[in-house]
Amino acid sequence: NNYESLEKLFAPTVKVDYTSAFGGKPQIVKTKDLMKSWASLLPGFDQTLHRIFNIKVTVRGQKALGFANVIANHYIQGKFWQVRGYYKYTFAKKSQWKITYMKFVLKKEVGSRSVLGLAVKAASKNPCSYILREKTKKAVRDFLVSLEKKDMALFASVWHNDAEQIMPFSPKGFPKRVAGKKNIIKHFSAWPK
Repeated sequence: NNYESLEKLFAPTVKVDYTSAFGGKPQIVKTKDLMKSWASLLPGFDQTLHRIFNIKVTVRGQKALGFANVIANHYIQGKFWQVRGYYKYTFAKKSQWKITYMKFVLKKEVGSRSVLGLAVKAASKNPCSYILREKTKKAVRDFLVSLEKKDMALFASVWHNDAEQIMPFSPKGFPKRVAGKKNIIKHFSAWPK
């Protein structure tokens, strides 16, 4: 579940194609969003086993093409789903090799896809460290942006009901501590003015 290290293997945006398994169209996504989607699913399984074999890579200058067969087993709550197929990758090299394209081609599946919904639900109840870090970063960004833009609705959205703000260096006449979301919002209500 080390999505931070996995993220470093990809270019900032990547083309992803799971259409043979799930339909739709290939998508160009930010790598961070791809990691979030995996981190919101895979840790929810009781167990997974991805067997990757017959890896072949062809390098042509600063670009490369890779193929790898895969058998992926997914287990949760006594249910099982297996997919068999292959991955196709393209890589580009600047200072390091990065994945720019990833396609999964489904050849066979066994079991029930219902495991996916169960895993998402389980992962949401117990988010992995990557998801928690990303949510924390978003809350901090939203807090700072809300102050810059004087957006009090956004400001209110970042606080937990039991939050407290400690301000040890606040000037005379201002509190050193404000406890509770309602009180924090009230304390900052004059900020836009």
